[in-house]
Amino acid sequence: MMKTVSFMIGLLSAAPFVGAQDTVAEDTGRANLLSPEALGKTVYEAIAKNRYPQLRAVSALSLDVKEMKTIGDDIIKAIESKLKNGGFENVEIGRAMLKSIREDLGSPEKLAMQMKDLQKKEPAFKESLATVRAQAKAAGVDWAKAKYLKTDASNAKQDEDIPLRTGDVFIHFTATGKEHRIKLNDCAKTPRWGWMLGPDKLQFDTVKKN
Repeated sequence: MMKTVSFMIGLLSAAPFVGAQDTVAEDTGRANLLSPEALGKTVYEAIAKNRYPQLRAVSALSLDVKEMKTIGDDIIKAIESKLKNGGFENVEIGRAMLKSIREDLGSPEKLAMQMKDLQKKEPAFKESLATVRAQAKAAGVDWAKAKYLKTDASNAKQDEDIPLRTGDVFIHFTATGKEHRIKLNDCAKTPRWGWMLGPDKLQFDTVKKN
């Protein structure tokens, strides 16, 4: 039980939200990326053109305090609804989740701590853009000639206890006759802004053929 609760709090630090079909907010200037493909193409373009602001804009690092509070409120409402409808086989799991989330995001002070923890990840995240581009260059990638292939979100799974879909997403592309990929850690489908990139470092590698 506590493992599930700890997992939830870890996700909050990375700012994913409780999943909800394809609903997004209309009162925000954020890009609404309703599919992993939309997220992948946006991130791929930002990396290929070395545009950090574009990359940051679709990541958890772009969240403000109000949006972080919205995360907590949305998750709490979803868990409360599932508890009310008897959706938890073990009711104590749902209650423990509610307690932990309320403790973690239940006050301006707690929210400020979450924001500070999130912001601490930005330097490494920003540096990873330069690192990925350097690694790609060493592998012979010419971004002007590279070709986007697909975005694989098969590792993004639905949580067993709440309607939350999160996981690593992989962008695949070809260059100089080889297939490469970029790993996006801890992505999530959010109810208000569609898919969002987690704040952890980007990773590059070349796909090995069998």
